[in-house]
Amino acid sequence: MTKDPYNFDFLTIRKNYDEKELKDALMQNVQSLLMELGRRFVFVGREYRLISCWMQQRGH
Repeated sequence: MTKDPYNFDFLTIRKNYDEKELKDALMQNVQSLLMELGRRFVFVGREYRLISCWMQQRGH
């Protein structure tokens, strides 16, 4: 699935996972981590586009 070998043992996904299954499992893990960290962290959304100053200057 990925070009480089990564260790996803902390995720509960099947051995022959697809991209959506991997993304969903990773996002769930990140969301759980942020919730555990408490009030000073926020989970905005699963696919939230962030516009940087660099992107604004170039009209993206």
